[in-house]
Formats: sequence, structure tokens, C-alpha cells
Amino acid sequence: MTASNNQAISTWDPFRGGVSAKKLWPYMEAMGNRQVKAAELFLFDGRLSAAFLEPLRLVELVMRELIHRELTRHYGEYWMLLPEVIDGRSLEKVEATLIRVGKGAPADRIVSDLNLGLWAGLLQKGGPSSLDSRKSIKHKETIWNPALSKVFCHGAPQRKEVATTLLRISYLRNRIAHHEPIIFGITQPGTIMKNKQLKQEPISAFLELIKVSQYMSPSLAVFLASRFPILEMLEENISKQALAYSKDSKSFFWI
Repeated sequence: MTASNNQAISTWDPFRGGVSAKKLWPYMEAMGNRQVKAAELFLFDGRLSAAFLEPLRLVELVMRELIHRELTRHYGEYWMLLPEVIDGRSLEKVEATLIRVGKGAPADRIVSDLNLGLWAGLLQKGGPSSLDSRKSIKHKETIWNPALSKVFCHGAPQRKEVATTLLRISYLRNRIAHHEPIIFGITQPGTIMKNKQLKQEPISAFLELIKVSQYMSPSLAVFLASRFPILEMLEENISKQALAYSKDSKSFFWI
């Protein structure tokens, strides 16, 4: 790589490099309209998102393998196609996967294509059956009691607690996947507390990743807590300044 190319990389600026002004606006607001500091915060937010990706990847990989293993023991490897086991909303997500992978795909291929929203949905209470909307599939009876209570077995958490944690993790993953900022907190869609939109601090999101991994595999929880620099990044001044700016808003209830 030539010196001129190195110079081009080192001086790239999101304000002149094609990132929209609308996307950069909150960084400008947080940094008092100082463009250089706003660019620094924008890039820091990207590094923080990248730091979250590997813990998210590990938790999701371990979780889906354990869930698939336990549900296979009870219902066979194509449990995800059984309308008497999963509710209609979850089955719709499986059917969308089948369009991508093919209806004759091996079960493990289907499992690898299912997204985090599906796995989080299996921990929810359930909903109308795809066979008869007047009937309800209760995931506690069809999924949690016979199988998933054995997956999330360390510390004996209740289904609702695991479900809430996984839903929040899915919100974090979605924000990162859609290149939305996380340095200002993670909005919890449709969740209101004390008449305010619920918002999660980044440190709380990381601790919940550790918590759900602890339920499944204590050794994974230790690995996540010791391996990744997220806590150190959140202690940096630029991170604290961004969160303080976001917390100035009275529109959110923070967790």
C-alpha cells in the first residue's frame, strides 16, 4: 500500500465520506456541534457495535444448538414444523426460512437460518395456533417445561425472565444489524414504563448477554466477561459523554 493510500485512509471523514447528515446529527448534538468530535464519536460507536458482535454471535450459536438439541429429543429434529408445538407467529418465521433454504432442507440447515427473533419468540408465552386461531399454543407447556427449562438450567430462572432478557438482546442485535447507534442506549420498541419509552444502557445490555450465557453455560459467561473490551470501552470519556447527552432527554425510562 502506498503512502498516499495510507493518507487517504487516515483522513477519511464521515461528514465528507458519504454518511448522511441525518445519521450524523445525534453525534453532532452530543458533541456540541463540534464536527471533529462528532466524527470521533461516530467511529467509536461503530467500534463498540463491532465489539458486541462476537459475544452476540457466541450466545446465539450456543443457544440455538442447545434449544435444537433439547426440542429434538422431545419432538424430533423437525420440531420447528409442528403447529402443535410452536405458535402461529413463530411458524410463519419458520416458513419464511423454508422459502430461503428449501422445504426439503436438512433440519440443521433450517436451524442455522432461523434468526434471533425466532429463538426469543419461543421463550414468549405463545399465541394463536396456525391451525385454529381460536386455540392458543402455550409455549410454557409445549416448549419450556419439557425442554427449554433444561437449556436455561443454571440458577433456575423462570421462563418469563429468560424471555425478557432474550427479547432485549434481540433489540440490541437488530440495532447493530441496521447500523443504528447503540452508544446513546438501546430503545426497547413498544415498551413503556411510567409513561416513558424504555431504553437500555449499553452496559446493561452487555451484562444481560453475560446473564443469559450464565443460564446456559457458566464457562461461557466467564469467557464473555473476561475476553471482550466492552466494559473498558464504556468507561471511556467519549462514551460517558454520549450517554449523558442521551440521558438529558426526559422521554426515556432507563434500565
